[in-house]
Amino acid sequence: PDFTGEKFLSYIAALKDLSPIITKKRIKEVLQLVNLYEERNKKLKNYSGGMLRRIGIAQALLNEPDLLILDEPSAGLDPKERIKLKKILTSYGENHTVLISTHIVSDIEDIAKSVIILKDGQIVDCGSKQELGKNIHVWEGYITKDKKDIIAENFLVSNIFDMGDCFKVRMLSQKKPGNSFEESPPNLEDIYLYHFKEISHHD
Repeated sequence: PDFTGEKFLSYIAALKDLSPIITKKRIKEVLQLVNLYEERNKKLKNYSGGMLRRIGIAQALLNEPDLLILDEPSAGLDPKERIKLKKILTSYGENHTVLISTHIVSDIEDIAKSVIILKDGQIVDCGSKQELGKNIHVWEGYITKDKKDIIAENFLVSNIFDMGDCFKVRMLSQKKPGNSFEESPPNLEDIYLYHFKEISHHD
């Protein structure tokens, strides 16, 4: 806790057996990458939760590992930093293997080339987003407010938006729910819901 961000990274670099010359260069690079260079002389005990998450990512990148494994890396980050993290991981993933464990599917929606879905410790599906969603039918449409509870009871609803005088509904169903609905490509949230929620017998 009494280490500054810079001293902490120097310590980790020593554990990773990086040479002093490489260490100085890499520390500056990773601190700038995670937007903590200006905070490098602040003690870790004074870092916020998001800053601690970012310094953790920085130390993981220090020795440029061929395989980078991250467990829910966006936890504690604000929306701006989440976007920045996605860019970092996308760039790093061009020449390295990045493995992310997360239940926040929006974190990997646009960056994952391959997704593995685990349920009760077992692989239930894997592949690209397109491959995972090929047998899943998603519909979007509008309903009057008095139909909200009926829809929720009879269909697997992945999202619902209050439009003021009506609701815009996104749902999973093998059949078209009604004339006002149009099919939409499934996203990872839909795919996650498909595997982790029981589909109604009406579906």
